[in-house]
Amino acid sequence: MSVLVRYPASQMFKGQYDAVRSALTEAGEWPPDGCQFHICYGPDNDMRVREVWESWAKYEAWSETLRPRTEEAGIEMGGEPEVFDVYTFETL
Repeated sequence: MSVLVRYPASQMFKGQYDAVRSALTEAGEWPPDGCQFHICYGPDNDMRVREVWESWAKYEAWSETLRPRTEEAGIEMGGEPEVFDVYTFETL
């Protein structure tokens, strides 16, 4: 079953997001296996990320890869990511 993940970043800046994304891409870790949808949005000084994953297991494996990258970029999470079972997921 797919899951929706809401990351609770606290004032993540656009430059921090870009640094993480670049590091993951350069390491061959982007795009992550099992991520069906990724969106980053918001003002440059308070970016937010939401994702849809094929399964909890795929997300959990990815979180182990992502965590050190966000720490290196100085991103402080405002808590643990919220994870919800997806009832319907469509691309239109």
